[in-house]
Amino acid sequence: MKKNNPRPSNRVYSKRRCKQSGVEFTPTDARQIFSSAQHRIDYHNDLRRIKNEPAKKIIDGISKNAKILEKAYKFMNENKQDKIAVSFLQYDGFDFTMPCETLVSEAGNTIQWYLDYGFEGIDKEKKLFYVHKK
Repeated sequence: MKKNNPRPSNRVYSKRRCKQSGVEFTPTDARQIFSSAQHRIDYHNDLRRIKNEPAKKIIDGISKNAKILEKAYKFMNENKQDKIAVSFLQYDGFDFTMPCETLVSEAGNTIQWYLDYGFEGIDKEKKLFYVHKK
């Protein structure tokens, strides 16, 4: 249970505008810039979301590429194929510009890994690919 403050302050502060909502309020402390605790929380959540947005786009893009490669891998196994055309990946919206982990295969080709799935170009025109699973 909250106790009443035995020495309430007699200080009076001039009205201000809340930094989050723009509503005018009378602060209870000289440092107060938000009209409520929820406005303070919302303001800092908004700042964090804006700051993290570029990283979120990259993470979402890598996850999307991994799902497309997983779909291709399952398709290849169901149809007993060992390679897949680049058009399959492009049709599903694969983003070839997304950053990834790259390794060199035993054949000397580059494997681009997106989470648990990767693809390896097997021809010079990069039209056919192997899809690997870690």
